[in-house]
Amino acid sequence: MVGSFAIPDAPIRTLTISRQQTDPPPTITVKQMPPDVYNAMDVALSSDTPVTRGFGHGTTVTLRAQNLLPDFAFKEWLVDGTPVTPSPEPQQLTVNMLADHTAIPVYE
Repeated sequence: MVGSFAIPDAPIRTLTISRQQTDPPPTITVKQMPPDVYNAMDVALSSDTPVTRGFGHGTTVTLRAQNLLPDFAFKEWLVDGTPVTPSPEPQQLTVNMLADHTAIPVYE
């Protein structure tokens, strides 16, 4: 069996995926692996409403934001308010769910 599963009775960690304010607001697609504990996957952010996902404590989650949007280019991620530019693929972010986190793809 392939995948990442929560340990029974392990705490569920929340990953909130949000977006920055833009005018007009484009839809941002964020690919997510693995599915969360509710089997939810990819995220389409088209409003100011954040999306939350639940993961077992210690799960490694990979997020991948779109590189280009109409009139916008990917710049970096904000993770818990801190700018992060992973390399070699800046759009791809890995988050280790040892605590709750917030991730925001930033475009300019």
